[in-house]
Amino acid sequence: DRCARLLAEEGIVCLVGEDNRDGVIPKSICERASNEINKRVSLLKEKIECRGVDSRGVNAPFRFMEIVSRDEGGNRFDVTVPWKGEGDSIGTELTPECKKAIFDLHSSIDTVVENAISKLWPNSMFGVISSGFLVNEPGSQSQNFHRDGPDEGFLDVFVPISVDLRKEHGPTACIPRSHTSDSDELDTAIEPLIKKGEILMFDYRLLHRGQGNTSDSTRTLAYVVYQKGATTSKHGDLRNFPSALTLEYD
Repeated sequence: DRCARLLAEEGIVCLVGEDNRDGVIPKSICERASNEINKRVSLLKEKIECRGVDSRGVNAPFRFMEIVSRDEGGNRFDVTVPWKGEGDSIGTELTPECKKAIFDLHSSIDTVVENAISKLWPNSMFGVISSGFLVNEPGSQSQNFHRDGPDEGFLDVFVPISVDLRKEHGPTACIPRSHTSDSDELDTAIEPLIKKGEILMFDYRLLHRGQGNTSDSTRTLAYVVYQKGATTSKHGDLRNFPSALTLEYD
């Protein structure tokens, strides 16, 4: 109940583990998913380079079905995958090992957050409309504060799977209560330094940004987007992921 109340009032909540114990999501599950996504990103980058495109995305953002680089500074990627690794693949086929790692991770996330979501949206069905991984490599630049969308009834769920977050990794900065304001004037932002396997949940309308990674480690987050009144769909979040080319046949 407290989690749902904080999401409604503040627009943000963190689910953290006990000190010196495993994360909310077991670290072994996070690390296996991180390893498989690293392999997938390497494969996709090879395909991008074969097209004569800078796979870092520096000064030349690119958009493919499997991976998106939106930032001019490069080194920040959005790797889309099907929910639980099931159904139709998004472009280039997932390996069996990657599918299994994604299934275990998504199943664990769903088990933890569905209770909070059911209390946030009582008497309403809800489903997943988008899932993937945000890969923030060393040298990335900070984004501008933004909202993922203007509409009520969407929820972002982030889980760090590669590292325990520190300031230098470029953690997600969020502005509490901005989800219920039409103003883009910036109030005090917070930067939750959650550990591997812990969970950040926030309203889709909340002002937030990924920050620059000044460390020598890649920061990878798993993300899931839930929508009130929806059933889980393979079509994804079309607002943030419009149609794009695929690397499948490279």
